[in-house]
Amino acid sequence: MGQGQSHWQPWRCDRNAYEAAATAVLAVHAATRLPRLAGEPVATPWDPGLAAAMACHDVRIEEELSLDTLLADLA
Repeated sequence: MGQGQSHWQPWRCDRNAYEAAATAVLAVHAATRLPRLAGEPVATPWDPGLAAAMACHDVRIEEELSLDTLLADLA
């Protein structure tokens, strides 16, 4: 990489992670009204399928709801 360039990769911010979290949260909280996404949809150039998955499920996934998965990544 040249000077001034940075390479980053989102952590657990892709289509697969979102769909897994949404499926798990919806299964556990099926009877609860979960918070929906707010605002205008934006492009997700690092994973174009993420925006489509979010539009399909339309549920906001808080980090606290997937804490076990996040902590397992760090172990």
